[in-house]
Amino acid sequence: MDKVGRPTTYTPKVLEYTQQYFEDFEPWYEVPYIKTNKDGSSEEKMERVSNPPPSIMDLHRYLKSKGLTISRWSLYDWNDTGETTEIKEFSQCIKKGISRIYPEILQENAIMGKYAQPFAIFAAKNRMGWHDKQEIDHTHHVEPFIIQNPEGQTLITLGSQSASHKTP
Repeated sequence: MDKVGRPTTYTPKVLEYTQQYFEDFEPWYEVPYIKTNKDGSSEEKMERVSNPPPSIMDLHRYLKSKGLTISRWSLYDWNDTGETTEIKEFSQCIKKGISRIYPEILQENAIMGKYAQPFAIFAAKNRMGWHDKQEIDHTHHVEPFIIQNPEGQTLITLGSQSASHKTP
């Protein structure tokens, strides 16, 4: 069956710039500010400002700044579907980049006090697969313990499916 609709605007440049976007991404940047002291003097200091986590919307802006005119919705589709080998590479690049950068951003910004603790925990659970409940495997099978007399008669069976005890 032939595909319908407009041809894709995906090019190898999209993957190249997406890789560059994730390589150059920083969790924070520094901006200068003037601090006025109690004695009236002032000094210039640097303050860390947190970057928001990487997103398709931010990637869209970045690609646009590089001269690529691609709709944001195409980026979402390419990230979700991975129809061709080239687009699968793009999708994997995004997943790999986010999985590498997101924990670092979360950690840096939480330490700097930019994120509230409940938000940081919630984000870690949703984005990075963290969980705070203990999972117990109830499928383990215990073999029954059988007590026999010297003649080989079963006297008692412990740990069997039935709760009945066998006596000679």
